[in-house]
This record gives sequence, structure tokens and C-alpha cells, in this order.
Amino acid sequence: MRFRPSILEVHEYRPPLHGRKSSGEVLLDFNERTDPLPPAVLRELADWFLEGATQVYPEYPGLLEALAETTGMPQDHLFFGVGSDQLIDCVFRAVVDPGDAALIPTPSFAMYAHAAALAQADVRTFDMLADDLAQAADEALAARPTRIAVFGQPNNPTGGLIPTLALLDLVRDNPDTWFLVDEAYAEFSGESLLSRVARQYPANLIVARTFSKAYGLAALRVGYVVASPPMVTQLAKIRGPYDLSTVASHAVQVVLRHRDDVLAYVREVMDVHKPRVELALRVLGIPFLPSRANFLLIPDGVALLADRLKAHGIRGRVMGQPELKGCLRISIGGAEATRRLLDALEG
Repeated sequence: MRFRPSILEVHEYRPPLHGRKSSGEVLLDFNERTDPLPPAVLRELADWFLEGATQVYPEYPGLLEALAETTGMPQDHLFFGVGSDQLIDCVFRAVVDPGDAALIPTPSFAMYAHAAALAQADVRTFDMLADDLAQAADEALAARPTRIAVFGQPNNPTGGLIPTLALLDLVRDNPDTWFLVDEAYAEFSGESLLSRVARQYPANLIVARTFSKAYGLAALRVGYVVASPPMVTQLAKIRGPYDLSTVASHAVQVVLRHRDDVLAYVREVMDVHKPRVELALRVLGIPFLPSRANFLLIPDGVALLADRLKAHGIRGRVMGQPELKGCLRISIGGAEATRRLLDALEG
């Protein structure tokens, strides 16, 4: 039997998922929300199941309206999908031909390179550990024509970001390049391009968002992009007509109705618990990268911390990229997760 050569050459992206939930460990490895959603949200979701609508194919009444109200963007600029992972893949499939140049930060989220490989792009990189990230990206864009450039704002796993105005300058200075800006952690950083472009949206900009992190819907897989209407039209040809489940659509609208209560968790993580963890690491003399998100990358973390965390029932993420050999990423969670983490660090 024959397979496409380009697929045979791509490595499967296989994150270490097996046994996470059943392990009983404190899960600080995937940057998820560690606290349950507010009881009012969970009650509304439970009520939906009791209505007995699971046998009907999905429809999405109210979803675009809810996203438009949240983002301040017109509905024709919005497109939803099965997590931002699917949407990243859809964008590459929409704009990249084999051999087109794709600029991807390194180190960064593995799905960027995976989507680029599936599209048979010519991948080039810029260094997310550089002192001046905007300059590193600008130099890479100037080196040769680029079909698509991807940016994590903040970047996973480093936690850094390019200043919003500097990134917007790159978008405007390179009108023939598609810019895919992944704002999976924007709720934690407090920065977004959307507030800068709402009135005049650049035709070459796609902003991806997710409900998997701050909003606590990782198991339901919901994401969306903000893009120009022509891009939305093309993406609709790629995503299936009912890929997103009805319960996922309903859950998004529930968490957005309770947005203030749901995102109180974000303020607690960033204003209370993250500073406590950073202080504990400084006292121990353990270096970490400055981060604008709900995680920290520790350069020598595997040697310094991995065994200690495991002994205390805490799961961090050992990084697999060659340039991050020996690095450990730990998520910052709510009060109980932070208490357990601090006990492990101080023990």
C-alpha cells in the first residue's frame, strides 16, 4: 500500500498524555487551569446534558455573537474550530504551497512546525531566546520572501513576547506575508493585538485564541481565529461543517456569560501565586526565564527539580527540543496546586 511521501517524512506529534488524569498527581505540565470552573458554570453544563440533545447534529446558535461581543470584532472576522491546533493547521493548508517559506520561532509550540511539515513548507526559524525578539524576527523576515510567519504571544515554552506595537509594525511592514499570532495565553499576559487593530484590521493578520487555558475547557477543544473576511471564507472550506461539538459550543457561551468569575482565576495566578513561586526559586538560587504567562521555563530544571517534584506527586514538563535539553517547564496554578509546589520546592 502506498502513502504520500511527504506524510511518511513527518514525525507524529505525540505529547505525553497517557495516564495524566488517573495518576492523581498535580498536573503542572500542560499549562492547564488547575482549579475547577465555578459551580454556576458546571451546573449550566450539567443541565445541558440533562436536556437530552446529544443525538442531534451540531448547530451553533449564539456562538459567533458571543465571540463578537467578547473580542469587539465583527462576526465576519471570526471563525471557530476544534481548538487552536485545528485552526493553525487550517491556516497553513489555506495559504502554504509546498516549498513556501514559513518562519517559526524556536523554541516554540510543536504544532507550528508540525503544521508546516504537513504543508511541505520550507521552515526557517528565529531565536525566541534572543535579547531583542523583534529585531530577531525582523532580520529573519528581511532575509528572504516569507509566505507565513508564526508568533506565540506569549511564546510557549519560553514565556516571552514581542512588544505589541513592534509586532504590529512587522505585520504592516510585510504586507505580502501572512502573520499567524497565537494568543493562547493572552488572558494571562494582558496583551493582545486585537485591541490595537479592531478599527482597521490588517488583511494579512490572523490571531488565534483558545478556551483550553484560562477558560478551563481543554477537554472540550474549542478555539477561534480573528482574521479578515476573505481568510474566514477560505477556512470555512477546510474545516468540516460540524467538527465542533454542540456541547463545546454551549460551554463557550456559558463561560463567557460567567467571564468575570471564570477569569478571577487568572488574576489570582498572575498576581498572587506566580510571584510566590518566583520568589521561592530565587531563594533557592534556581534560575528561570522571565515569563508573561502561567508557566516558567527552568533551564537546568531536570537536574535540579524533576526528581523532587515527582517525589511530591507533581508532574512538570521535561522539554524535548534539542535546544532545551535539560529544561523543565512548570505551570503555575491555583492555591492548592501552588501550596503543593511550594512544599516540594522548600522540601
